[in-house]
Amino acid sequence: MPAPALDLSLVRLKLTKMTDRILMRLHDRAGFPLNRPVYEPGAIAIPSRPGVSLFAYAIEGLEAYHASLGRYDFPDQFPLSSAGKAAGETAWRATPEAPASRVEIALRGDLEAFYIKEVLPRLCSDADDPNSYGETAYCDADLLELLNERINVGRDIALAKVQREPDLLDLLADDATLAERLTDRAREENVLTDAATAAERYSLDPVLARFVFRWIIDRTLALEVEYLQRLPR
Repeated sequence: MPAPALDLSLVRLKLTKMTDRILMRLHDRAGFPLNRPVYEPGAIAIPSRPGVSLFAYAIEGLEAYHASLGRYDFPDQFPLSSAGKAAGETAWRATPEAPASRVEIALRGDLEAFYIKEVLPRLCSDADDPNSYGETAYCDADLLELLNERINVGRDIALAKVQREPDLLDLLADDATLAERLTDRAREENVLTDAATAAERYSLDPVLARFVFRWIIDRTLALEVEYLQRLPR
């Protein structure tokens, strides 16, 4: 297993900054109604992509753009769609150090289900405004990218914890015990409290903020466990 290069305190600083970015984007999304057709395949006609939802189309378009700028050349960046993995023409090619190993962990299904079914009904009025479909889809895609990036930071967290406590590797066959050892309940409560406090700056419901970040924490922990179990040794 490669030795982790990141200090856990630096990783946590990155997460703190991402909290504000996520809350700010949730505030932006709250400015539009739910707009259910955005998430229904084929409900909004896309001539080049029949049967695809505007939400999925926006994710693909955003990731194709990010890929063209070299985002997914970096080992800590993981696209949600095949558009981010396509080897197309790029405006600029990044040359980061190659990762020792790249473990693919599927997050898109969980992210979309949570965001569409759990977050949006609590965040937006259940109304429809066709004039805001495009803005809605763009905001949605950007939010999903942020959530995806935030959860994938769990890889660095897991490696940093293993560096500090190498005996964690002895627990790889025991999901529950490994998850418990990776859990820092005091840190989790700080994250939830900070999210609820910051939510007020963005005119968001603190209860909703805690709900969103509780899910993020739980999904990140699940990723940490899976990542450590699947790393080549």
